[in-house]
Amino acid sequence: MSDNSFRLIGRVGWLETKYTENGTCITTINLGVKKNKTDYENFFIKFLNSAESKVKIAEIIADKVRKGDYIRVTGSLSIDKFIPKNSTDGKKIEKLSLIGWGYKPVRFDEEKRTFVDVD
Repeated sequence: MSDNSFRLIGRVGWLETKYTENGTCITTINLGVKKNKTDYENFFIKFLNSAESKVKIAEIIADKVRKGDYIRVTGSLSIDKFIPKNSTDGKKIEKLSLIGWGYKPVRFDEEKRTFVDVD
């Protein structure tokens, strides 16, 4: 994995699929990742269909993943710099996004006390 990549295992809280004007599919998920016994972090991960890729990951996620599923997500970090529409000073802001490019269903193995792939 490269320096700006991530790998998270968690439970899907919700997912939303949209299509752009040119037909590009974008699926966004909320992934709850356990920090410790009682606390969770929520991550918002975007899956985009790439014109260069034969794999339509956003559509696969939309079709196969449901609320409550445990999954492992791999992806990369993206920093977008832009000037907000309501900006009065023209100052650019940065927004960090998590872009998913792979996923795998997982389940918790009580005996091994770890997540394992679902075949």
